Amino acid sequence: MAYYFPLVYKHLRDQLRTLCEAYPDLDFPFKGASIYPTVHFNLGPVSVTFGHNDCTNYAGIPCSVTALGFFDENAGGHLILFDLYVYVKFPAGRTILLSSAGLR
Repeated sequence: MAYYFPLVYKHLRDQLRTLCEAYPDLDFPFKGASIYPTVHFNLGPVSVTFGHNDCTNYAGIPCSVTALGFFDENAGGHLILFDLYVYVKFPAGRTILLSSAGLR
């Protein structure tokens, strides 16, 4: 984040610093390793996330989506961008940054 989006990184770092000063008991999942304050995992032999957007997120901060596990990307594991009418193979081990506030 700091390398590709330095101004976004600084903004997020400053906002989180202010939040932590106001609420010192907050605990983040990857302290010192990630600028993101939260994380979400879809786990299971079959995981599906229906088309949605996270409209309360700040649109200028990209969300990181990573495909983990072992699966045949020809049979599943596609990333579907409903608003762009596009779907792409999304093999395990790949990561994409996108605005979850701006895209479904």
